[in-house]
Amino acid sequence: MIIGFHLEAQAYYDDMLIRLFNYAVSDEEGYKRIDDSHAVFKMPQQAVVFLKDTDKSKDKLYIKLILPDEQEIEYSVHAVRSLGYTPQELIANDMEILLPFQILRLYGSVKKYSSFSEEQKNEFLEKFTSMCRDIITTLRSLKETGKITNDEHSTMITIIRDLEKHIYSSIDDIANKGADSMLNEEFLFSDERARAEAEAEEKQKIAELMIEDGECAEKIIRYTGIDVSVLKSMAQSLGKALML
Repeated sequence: MIIGFHLEAQAYYDDMLIRLFNYAVSDEEGYKRIDDSHAVFKMPQQAVVFLKDTDKSKDKLYIKLILPDEQEIEYSVHAVRSLGYTPQELIANDMEILLPFQILRLYGSVKKYSSFSEEQKNEFLEKFTSMCRDIITTLRSLKETGKITNDEHSTMITIIRDLEKHIYSSIDDIANKGADSMLNEEFLFSDERARAEAEAEEKQKIAELMIEDGECAEKIIRYTGIDVSVLKSMAQSLGKALML
């Protein structure tokens, strides 16, 4: 019997325990019929991720179930307080998927920013720059060590930039004073690399089709720009002879 894992992520506390409980009891994979009058149901593992919470000591949520005969059962689910972890701690706990949400760390100061003194504004912008640097360097390290793929890195950078534009859009100083310059540079670099990889993949497909159609190397190079040594290797893997 395979039991799944239910995960819910949200920014605010609401009645997610009811939703998680409903998800659990509606999961047919946990149900097993024994005979005409008996069955067993195994609850799946469940967790809720609070994207803006910092108190990771509160690692459980509880709901008390009172049965018709007045028996009481306390049901609990795991609670992950995302901002209670530094980027390095997320990696150590195999929670790299939550790294993009580190950009929410200064969310609580957004509405207060306009009332800040100049000194407080500068302090906020320094923290913002440091926060971006920490996230970006952590993601770079994960990519360079092969713990995440280039596609995963690009997706995470895009999520971070989208969140930044949405959450901090009211603070013009972030862009005007370059507090997010490192994030923007990483996004542009990632976007350019993704386009380059897509173009290279498309050229490779074209080259393979031309090799299979018996086109000469000179014509394939003219259309794709792929070096003849690479074309020879491609032709060999396709079981075709390259026309030189």
